Amino acid sequence: MGRHQGDRGHIRRHGRVVNKVKLSVITDGLCPDLAQALSVAAKAGLQAVELQHIGGKQIHALSPAEVQDARRHLANFGLPVACVTGHTFHNCAIDDLIQDPAKLSAELDKLKACLEFAAACDCPTVRVMNFRKEMFLFGGGGAEAWNVNTALWDQLLEMIQAASALAGPTTLVLETGLNSAISSATLGRRLIDALDADNIAILWDPANCLFYSERPAPEGLDSLDARHIGHVHIKDMRLDIAGARIQHCEIGHGDMAPYLAPLAQGLRAKGYEGYVSLESVYRPDGGSFADGFHASLDTFRRHFGSAQSAASAAPI
Repeated sequence: MGRHQGDRGHIRRHGRVVNKVKLSVITDGLCPDLAQALSVAAKAGLQAVELQHIGGKQIHALSPAEVQDARRHLANFGLPVACVTGHTFHNCAIDDLIQDPAKLSAELDKLKACLEFAAACDCPTVRVMNFRKEMFLFGGGGAEAWNVNTALWDQLLEMIQAASALAGPTTLVLETGLNSAISSATLGRRLIDALDADNIAILWDPANCLFYSERPAPEGLDSLDARHIGHVHIKDMRLDIAGARIQHCEIGHGDMAPYLAPLAQGLRAKGYEGYVSLESVYRPDGGSFADGFHASLDTFRRHFGSAQSAASAAPI
């Protein structure tokens, strides 16, 4: 899904919108062992998987033998890869990368490894992170002298353009992440429009944006068109911003609960036809992350899946 895919993700039949959103899960939230995670995802009736860690390793750190093992497991279960979820630029200060070309080169080498893995798995999408959070990117009325690094935005664009040049036909999706420079759909839209690159889109994580006081609906949906969105993460959590506390929970039982239905409806209405991944980061007391996945699965499918995908799921 490139930058200019257009609003073509839905089909109208007899006056209703037919869902073309596809459901995925990030495998390391199920199990570090890829084969076991793929088995759970297949039994759940999901249409793809997202790969972030395999056997405890980030994708860029896998050996050639481990890459081949991953491809074999994927082929055995017949599950495509929705996104290669790399960590390029994670927690990097932009100034540090500009002042130390060796650090920048090391980050771009991580990206190259992720792009090679994606090509080997026929995956069209690779995640890139958005640098360390800066509270203020823009300002006026004197704030630009006291609170804002006025060069930072242009430097951020320069770094993403360098990544874009490496990606070629692969779409880079920049996550709206916690502690990341791009932490809202509003900023994501501004970034995508400024870059105007065919291979750059946003990985929209509306729960992360909610932490920074941007509601998924209507603000998030109003900021993004289908052409801006390359991938979506769904999780739920209870937020205490003043207390700097976050607690993950079952989907539909946290601060995301009132936004799930309008978010799913809004994605369909906008014609989004890509993947929505359940980010399985909830672990019940005394349980496992896989238990958290099972607790959230029905709600996730009910909101974001089609009747056909829900009906095809095997008992778990």
